[in-house]
Amino acid sequence: LRVQVEFGVNVKTLSAHSAIEHREFARIIFNFPHTGVANFKKESVESNQELLREIFRNAAKHLEEGGQLRITMRADPVYHAWRIMDQAEAVFGETGLAPVARERFDAWRFLGYRHTSTMTDKAVDCPVATTWIFAR
Repeated sequence: LRVQVEFGVNVKTLSAHSAIEHREFARIIFNFPHTGVANFKKESVESNQELLREIFRNAAKHLEEGGQLRITMRADPVYHAWRIMDQAEAVFGETGLAPVARERFDAWRFLGYRHTSTMTDKAVDCPVATTWIFAR
């Protein structure tokens, strides 16, 4: 397996990241993206919808033909409000990414995975979650 894992990558400056610029990948995975705006704040939904659109726009530039973008989100009403499918559709003309599947997120498949809270950076129980899969 040829796998490259990068942490602390800012999706808004993805192309400027030294390990990513000028490269294409078969899969790009974003597990539990979040802007850090507390979910109880009014601006949380809008900021996270924009984050999803940025993920679609910037990751698409680095996917091989037939490559997949995988975004994992909690299966929770707060995250349902982000309307991931609507965000994908809003930028489809720019990205060419279409939904192909969704599957349950199984944390055990990621050796050493530790789910943390956005607000406290402390380990928390891994939530029930869905991985949304998009491809060109």
